[in-house]
Amino acid sequence: MKKIIALFVLFFAFSINANAQENKDAKTKASIELEAKANADLKKLIEVTNIEPSTHRTYYSLFYKKHRDFSKPNITDAERKSIMEYMVGKLTAGLKPEQIEALKKNSETFRILISQAGN
Repeated sequence: MKKIIALFVLFFAFSINANAQENKDAKTKASIELEAKANADLKKLIEVTNIEPSTHRTYYSLFYKKHRDFSKPNITDAERKSIMEYMVGKLTAGLKPEQIEALKKNSETFRILISQAGN
């Protein structure tokens, strides 16, 4: 009886461990995709505004959050609009006036940076 219980416990321990590993792989793939999209947005911002290297990490985090929020399932139009308004506020808050002007002159890049467009 003790052997049966021991085998039963070991079986469940290994099955739980295998399931946890599968979930970790799925999260890693999604995270890598979000990181690539955030890096692409950061490169576009650097091309247009030439932001200081000390702010790269801040903007990378902002773009990562944007893509994470847009990738949520069943996102509504109101939520999309809210994310875009948040992005406009945060994106322009850290830029100098001449950088904001350069970004707004390049309207296609600005649209891509604040929305889900191009991804």
